[in-house]
Amino acid sequence: MKKFLIAAPVLAVLYAGIFLRQEWLFAGHEQVLHFVPAARFLRVCSGYFRQLTAEAIFVKSAVFLGGAKPSGDREAYAPALANNYRQITLLYPEFRDPYHFTQGYLPFINQDAARAADGILATGLEAYPGSYEFRLFRGFNYLNNLNEPLKAAEVFHEASLRPDSPPIFTYLAALFFADGGDLQAALTTLQMLNQAEISREVKDRYEHEIALVGKAINLFQAAKRYQATHGEFPDIPERLMPDYIAELPDFMPYFELVWQPQRVRLKRPDPATVARYKERYGAKDGIPFQ
Repeated sequence: MKKFLIAAPVLAVLYAGIFLRQEWLFAGHEQVLHFVPAARFLRVCSGYFRQLTAEAIFVKSAVFLGGAKPSGDREAYAPALANNYRQITLLYPEFRDPYHFTQGYLPFINQDAARAADGILATGLEAYPGSYEFRLFRGFNYLNNLNEPLKAAEVFHEASLRPDSPPIFTYLAALFFADGGDLQAALTTLQMLNQAEISREVKDRYEHEIALVGKAINLFQAAKRYQATHGEFPDIPERLMPDYIAELPDFMPYFELVWQPQRVRLKRPDPATVARYKERYGAKDGIPFQ
């Protein structure tokens, strides 16, 4: 017993010294994340141990991320990271953690990494078709990192068709249809939401947004008439006045008009823009789900 009482502190100090030495060595050297082989090869090699193999590769990648310096070049290891998560999820699609790590790290590096993340998240939805979480990951990756609001709208529209879907998915689909320039789809979706809504307050807001999307459609139709006459789409909406429209509608604070030749978009303004608008012109009714 006496020997144990003497040995225990010595072993603890020795362990702490080895641990700190290893951490010092780890921090002092540039870490490299290697590409793992394709999932098909790993599946043949690992046989019934595919879950263990996938988890081992995941731990290796997670340890690498934990040791990567914040000032390091993320683009240098992005291809290997994307490859490893791709192979992990193909080898063992039921493993949920890689999808969360994918969403947390990959999409924000560059567009190639965001595109790779989309493929990985698609595998997650095949493994977990009822997951609204993975749909949110995928939809906002399309919107924020790939700049494809119409694809984001399709993801949320598909989610909204599920029997137990929360109405927020239908609303997000409407917003992103408008952001992508499919104003008719946005209008139809908002009208469906309005018909199903019970709350008078929310219905009032839907009806206001429906009216604004309708005005944007009229604006687009006026631009097409201008194009038929002048041979080109107007570069700015002001060119439509006064021959095609009497005045430009005010879409704020619900939407911000984005004018692109051949396309008219309505996107949600950022909170700072809304605050400045309300400070200058006065507050309007609130926006649903915000």
